[in-house]
Amino acid sequence: MTTVRQMDGMWTDGQGKKLFAELSRFRPDVPEFLTAELGGSAVATAALSMIRLQELSQTRTQLYRALLARLTVTQEADGGWGGDTLTTALAARALLNDAEGRSAGLKAVILLSNLQHEDGMFPRATVRRMPGDTLATAFVLAHLSRMPDVANRIRLEAAIGALMAARSTASLLLSPLIKLGITRASGQIGGQARGIVQLALAS
Repeated sequence: MTTVRQMDGMWTDGQGKKLFAELSRFRPDVPEFLTAELGGSAVATAALSMIRLQELSQTRTQLYRALLARLTVTQEADGGWGGDTLTTALAARALLNDAEGRSAGLKAVILLSNLQHEDGMFPRATVRRMPGDTLATAFVLAHLSRMPDVANRIRLEAAIGALMAARSTASLLLSPLIKLGITRASGQIGGQARGIVQLALAS
């Protein structure tokens, strides 16, 4: 396990890629194949570091304050970060779990909800006219579907349906994230619909 002191050292020394790789190891919601891409983003690294510190109940540290500041000052006018749905979803999760950052997190969720297509999919870039993307949709559900207020803004049943339809053609690398996203989101929907999803996942 990476300690808070080790995290602080890597962040301070500018070893963001190494820090992201260490934190994402054994996390089903951040698959290994995304490490090279997201690990190159200081925002994604700050967000994942915040999430880990929240899980460790280490939110009073100087490192945590620095990470929170990085996310809040780099948020763009539209509510996202870097035009990227994955980074925006990760940052939104980190901020929604913080009283001070919650308003910024909600702004990001509003952006994501506006990006969602009629079929339930989210685009990979934070531009609605871009096509829906299975990876982006699974990532958003895996990180945000259980967060407060998200279920009221994102059409979870539509997104679950889109991912269920995509399962048969998805790559082996992507399949675990799809299943995780569906599983987490299905816990937030109604009883009968949830039962149907669980039966489908078990088959």
